[in-house]
Amino acid sequence: MHCGHSVCLTDECEEIIGGKEAKRHSWPSLALIQVDHKQCGGVLIKEQWVLTAAHCKGTDMKVTLGAHSVSKKEKEKQRFTVSQAFPYEKFNNKTFKNDIMLLKLKVPVKTNQYIKTLALPAEGKDIKVKTTCRTAGWGITNMKNKKGSDKLMEVDISVVSRKQCQTYYKKTVITNSMLCAWDKDGKKDTSQGDSGGPLLCNGKYAAITSFGSKSGEAPGVYTLLTTKFIKWIHKVTGGAE
Repeated sequence: MHCGHSVCLTDECEEIIGGKEAKRHSWPSLALIQVDHKQCGGVLIKEQWVLTAAHCKGTDMKVTLGAHSVSKKEKEKQRFTVSQAFPYEKFNNKTFKNDIMLLKLKVPVKTNQYIKTLALPAEGKDIKVKTTCRTAGWGITNMKNKKGSDKLMEVDISVVSRKQCQTYYKKTVITNSMLCAWDKDGKKDTSQGDSGGPLLCNGKYAAITSFGSKSGEAPGVYTLLTTKFIKWIHKVTGGAE
């Protein structure tokens, strides 16, 4: 079963399985997005822009930057209101094709050592199978305990072929604009608690968490930052910096 907009933002489908607590503030571009009492991840790509997944769109969206703990008051945290959401025009919430969205913040972020922008790739490149990538988020860490992690967690996972990935998703076409990754033992994956969060491959921003299986028994699927999407981002945000 893969998780859709109506399922993936519920507690039972939010998860970062395996992994460890991240070093405090080691992900300074990572955004915690609170959406209608649920949550997604995202990335600060410019002082007034956060990149996330289109299926994270909601009516009430708040962005927190500089966080390590969700619940604790931290001096490094800054909270922002979203003034406008820009889901990709051809996003399909049934197939998850083009699952990418830009959020414009009401006011620009004042960056510092705890809050930084993350560079987009100069051009879209596919990521080779077996490449080790890293992702992070505040999703569920243990399927028996369905409460999300208060602390930021991170996990290393490995890219798998689209052909292999497709065998797990009978009702969804895995396109060339999607990337699949998981731990080869099937014990680590980011699924939906971290929807919209980043996948870093070779230390660079490569993809956005999109959807996955309910308990990590299938690879997680990510929206690859293709040249098409990079051009769209620059167009919406006013050009490359």
